[in-house]
Amino acid sequence: MVPPDTAVSSLPHARWWRAGVVQAVSPPRVIDLGPGYLEPSLLPVNEVLPLYAEALTEFGPAALSYGANAGAEPLRASLAARHGCTAEEIMVTAGTSQALTLLCTVLGRPGQPVVVERTCYDLGRSIMTDHGLRLREVDADGEGVRPQALDRALSHGHNVAFVYLTPTFHNPTGTVAGEARRRELLSVATRHGVPIVEDDAYAELSLDRTAPPPSLAALARRRG
Repeated sequence: MVPPDTAVSSLPHARWWRAGVVQAVSPPRVIDLGPGYLEPSLLPVNEVLPLYAEALTEFGPAALSYGANAGAEPLRASLAARHGCTAEEIMVTAGTSQALTLLCTVLGRPGQPVVVERTCYDLGRSIMTDHGLRLREVDADGEGVRPQALDRALSHGHNVAFVYLTPTFHNPTGTVAGEARRRELLSVATRHGVPIVEDDAYAELSLDRTAPPPSLAALARRRG
């Protein structure tokens, strides 16, 4: 996709965007809609730059040393306040891939099944199978996984490691599960005693500024 001509102000920094420095590089004036990468000019370099200087000034060498295992406490506290939980419930990872890797290691063991939608995040599927987990696929509709399909999948043996879902702006279909659907899925998983791993990476990417339903995690907390 070639973007239309737009007036873009010059950037004060050197724009070093090439293979070997970043993960993927599109040809000049081409926006690749395949992966979920932001256009470089949308990344808030100017806003982040003084924050790095502030952190280095405040923490000195500690800012460049090994951090706390769960992530820096001030960051976890800020995230906890945003998501209505405690800092002890937050663990900062280097993205979804590391989070899934840790979850596969902690919650699963080779040979165990993981319940996933028939169409879901391709790299997530690879991470699970790389850990020796077996994918048990279930059907979905316009709101994602159907509760009846999840119930059947969890009824076939009691050795499921976890259920992997993306109920908000699903990857790759973009579907959003309504609150009633989310509550049904939580009820099914609770009845079977199987944890749900919720990939909520896209929750704040609504194009019409309409807030999506509460996350599965938030609804689970309300259930107590």
